[in-house]
Amino acid sequence: TGRCLRTLTGHTSDVDSVWLSTDGRLALSGGYEKILRLWEIAPRTQDICTLQTFPSDSDSTLTGDDTAFIYMLERSEEALQAGRFTEALTFARQARALPGGDRTPHSIDAWARLSLVCVRVGLQSIRPIHILEGHSAPIRSVSVNTDGSQAVSGGWDTTVRVWDLTTGHCERILTGHEEWVLAVHVSGDGQWALSGSDDRTLRLWELATGKPIQTFTGHRLGVTSVNLSNDGLWALSGSLDKTVRLWETAAGRCLHIFEGHTGSVTCVGFSPDSRWAFSGSLDRTLRQWEVTSSHCIQTYEGHRRRVNALSLSIDGQWLLSGSSDRTLRLWEVKTGRCLQVYEGHTAPITTVLLSPDGRFAFSASPDKTIRVWELTSGRCLNVYETPAHPIFSIALSTNGRWLLSGGDDTMIRLYEIEWELEAREPADWDAGARTLLETFLTAHIPYSSELRTDRDLSAEKIRHALTRHGKPVWKERDVHTFLETLQYAGYGWLRPASVRARLDELARHLQELPFA
Repeated sequence: TGRCLRTLTGHTSDVDSVWLSTDGRLALSGGYEKILRLWEIAPRTQDICTLQTFPSDSDSTLTGDDTAFIYMLERSEEALQAGRFTEALTFARQARALPGGDRTPHSIDAWARLSLVCVRVGLQSIRPIHILEGHSAPIRSVSVNTDGSQAVSGGWDTTVRVWDLTTGHCERILTGHEEWVLAVHVSGDGQWALSGSDDRTLRLWELATGKPIQTFTGHRLGVTSVNLSNDGLWALSGSLDKTVRLWETAAGRCLHIFEGHTGSVTCVGFSPDSRWAFSGSLDRTLRQWEVTSSHCIQTYEGHRRRVNALSLSIDGQWLLSGSSDRTLRLWEVKTGRCLQVYEGHTAPITTVLLSPDGRFAFSASPDKTIRVWELTSGRCLNVYETPAHPIFSIALSTNGRWLLSGGDDTMIRLYEIEWELEAREPADWDAGARTLLETFLTAHIPYSSELRTDRDLSAEKIRHALTRHGKPVWKERDVHTFLETLQYAGYGWLRPASVRARLDELARHLQELPFA
């Protein structure tokens, strides 16, 4: 039900507009009759009142609700393309406030596009999308590519599976491991997958063809965790044999063995610029290693039981860990200090993730829940109860939209995440983005030398091949990828031209930067 409060006259031409207040109580409409009408929308039990907002050029039988919804989304998209982000977000909110407006594919996609130019300030929902079936044994590890279109999983059935997440279909089954597959990781560009197995080997796969590219041998016991560097040149593995190994992906050679843990290594990860390696262990500690020398430069202590998982922020400033003591801990990499402890799980934490913008954390556990945490306050924002099976692994797409989980029931579950957004108007710069630019520049400083596959390796040659020297060098596609990274990190409202100028400026004064 609804009533017209006021009729406004005076226009000399057609009025083609509609407006809905953010609280959904008032609407303003105009049409061919050259007048505006202000409507009061009364509380409803089923449908909103039919308000004829503007006539359609087609023979469509759209209702007033449908017409208003389409109009608002169109205005939102126009404002988005014009860089008027606050206006775009306002129109999108109004469209989603209509009955069922937040559940249509067009609305969901529009909100996802806005999330790339707005700041995520909270969690709206986690919604199940697909159940992926095919594994015949528990799934130990899942990994997803940047845009959430493709995923890789590994399980106790000894197979690695590649999934099309848009359809939920298994694209190919990768075979070759002789024992349980305990870890998988997809490269940043989505071309490669790395897997680790209880058969003591790692395998590198080409995802487009499913072809095995390289087999890495050397661990004395099963491989529990794997990671690829962002440039794809190096691989990292952790093992039940208490060591971490650094590998050259092109030749499959082991370059360093990191020793120091007194228990099996459960998780490993590279820093975004590949300067550091991180590991967690049954010995209750995490360690930070210098890649060039294999020296342990920092030990993170505080967990009361084994460390099961770790995750690094995309600028390398923060380290998140999950433990069998049922807590997560957030660490400052620069100092090794524990900044926050997150409590709430009722069973050991098996997997953790940091969101791309560094504002939120995800964790999962055999207590059959996925929890979302606000990093700064330590608050648990959401407890998502999954079907009655323990979760061993979760993965989050870099754009922050898709969440994947795998566990004891042999099924993979795909979820879509919607964030609460806050608009920012386009700006030239924000100081918070500086560490991301510094990380980009560090990662594009060339290595001092290349490793020859036809020669024996000395410690000096390995050190030079892992040491960056000189000025950063990048290509246009690298900048394009970096601008996407800024969107995922919550800085999509920065003007690209200004970001490029900042990159050039920082590169010219590289010697003044703390990482030089």
